[in-house]
Amino acid sequence: MWSKETHRQHLSRARAALDLKGNDFRSRHKPQAKALDFLASGVPLAMNPDSSPVEHLARMGFEVPSPLDAERWLSRDYREETQRFGRALRELLSLERVGRRYQSVIKEVLGQRRA
Repeated sequence: MWSKETHRQHLSRARAALDLKGNDFRSRHKPQAKALDFLASGVPLAMNPDSSPVEHLARMGFEVPSPLDAERWLSRDYREETQRFGRALRELLSLERVGRRYQSVIKEVLGQRRA
């Protein structure tokens, strides 16, 4: 049975990840959660260049190689880059940091309602 713990165990042993999206609209525009999960775990990822997650990650400053660029995707440099980006993602998406952002938004909304 698949669980969060099983998922974490598999990720800790993974050397690389390949995520191919189909050509239909729904496939190309799936959320970036799986890509972020791979990268936050330090697992080098290759993905279709025209996918929504790749575009999102590019806006964050991270370039995901195409599955056709195996030399880059499986390189030591890219693995190290992925691990650095993964550490930054874990900090950016930490429970404490996300909680502070929500708290800030709630305070701002409540402040606007009183005005």
